[in-house]
Amino acid sequence: PAEMLSDGTLRVLALIYLLYFSDYEKIFIEEPGRNLHPSLIANLMLKVKDAAENTDKQIFLTTHNVEVLRHTPAEDVRLVSRNDDGFTQVERPAESERVQKFIENDLGMVDLYTENMLGE
Repeated sequence: PAEMLSDGTLRVLALIYLLYFSDYEKIFIEEPGRNLHPSLIANLMLKVKDAAENTDKQIFLTTHNVEVLRHTPAEDVRLVSRNDDGFTQVERPAESERVQKFIENDLGMVDLYTENMLGE
């Protein structure tokens, strides 16, 4: 029975169902790494990438988890924040010259995120 499975196991099963067996064309997943051991997040992100490339689904993830970010191509990352006027803004950090210079010097997206350096 499902009651005997861990929260992480139930979450992975639900995500696999959404990615491969649901009829939804757009899938929104909040905190995909929640309740998962960090070593499993890499496998989950491979499944997300596979579903995005091999199905007609468009997949949106929101996270604060650096392991999810670590396994996401820089060009797929969007930073959502509030600007000085209180409005939501969406940036593509990989398109920022400043971020590109850091990445060229082996400081990755995870390092920039944890140091709060992704936003302009």
